[in-house]
Parts: sequence; structure tokens; C-alpha cells
Amino acid sequence: TDPTLDCDLQNTIHHTLVVVQDGTTVSGFDLHVNKKGQVDSGSVTLKAGTYELIRTVPGHQSMKATLTVAP
Repeated sequence: TDPTLDCDLQNTIHHTLVVVQDGTTVSGFDLHVNKKGQVDSGSVTLKAGTYELIRTVPGHQSMKATLTVAP
């Protein structure tokens, strides 16, 4: 499965977004938005399983979501 993920910045703080599975960051996917209104998009190939979408800016790691990829 190749989902496309978007990161849309609504404030003025730099943000990043990575995909993590079992504590390991999925290589080849790293979104960055630097200013208000900016959008970064990217596709990543994922096997069936459960992943976390995590913001990696210090102090923002609690901003995460779960992504489940069905077989």
C-alpha cells in the first residue's frame, strides 16, 4: 500500500512528520513544513500493520496518530 500523507501547518512553528513502526522510523519518508500555510506531501510504501505518525520537533512528540494498513 502506498498512502499519501499531508502535513499542513496552521501556525508559525516548524513541524516535521515521520512514520514509525515498532519504535523504528520508516526510511524514505520525512515531511517538513516551515511556515504558516505551507503543505508538504509524500508517499510511502507500507506493509500491512500498525504505524504511528509522529511529529519530531522537540516538545511535540505527543502529537501523534495511529495509522493501520490492512492486508
